Amino acid sequence: MDLTPVDVTVHEPGTAATGEVKSADGDRIWTTGKVNLYLFGRSPGRQIANSSITGKDVKNKSLTQGDFKGSVRGPRGAQGPAGPQGPQGPAGTGGFGVLRYVQEFATFADGEAGIFSATCPAGTYPTGGSAWAWDATTNTVDHPEVITSDGLAYSASDVGEGYFASVDNEAGEDVEVIIDVACANANQVSLRANARLRR
Repeated sequence: MDLTPVDVTVHEPGTAATGEVKSADGDRIWTTGKVNLYLFGRSPGRQIANSSITGKDVKNKSLTQGDFKGSVRGPRGAQGPAGPQGPQGPAGTGGFGVLRYVQEFATFADGEAGIFSATCPAGTYPTGGSAWAWDATTNTVDHPEVITSDGLAYSASDVGEGYFASVDNEAGEDVEVIIDVACANANQVSLRANARLRR
């Protein structure tokens, strides 16, 4: 029996056409009569009707960002409610948190000598200081020459406790000596290194 090509009716998702049909490898399909051919499986995108593909037709995790045109990110959602407050943290230990400026002054008569100091409040330690002098009458004439030495004052256990000045007043008039010292608390206090005998 001779076989001749005939027209067939093609039924695809969303479309239908009549024409000569070829197999996937390009060979013609030969038949002895008119047939209706239904296509299943994958179809080119242009042959898919709008909204005919849904999520159940797509394998999970089979699509990547490159399969979409444009952004795949939706609009930002509303901010969620604030979470509950966390637990109270542990109390701190010592550390820097207190700073005190201490000033002391004393009058030295002409020809008088001695040691004068300012002491930090309990729980604080000296971080620096200064000593200076001026005339005791008008407080306008400086007399730095009457201060022979000055520096941090240490306790018997070599821990800083204030600031001192050694005074020898040969200015020919009474002078007033002023000492300023900055005092701060600390979590740890080290003994002075290479200690020498100091006032």
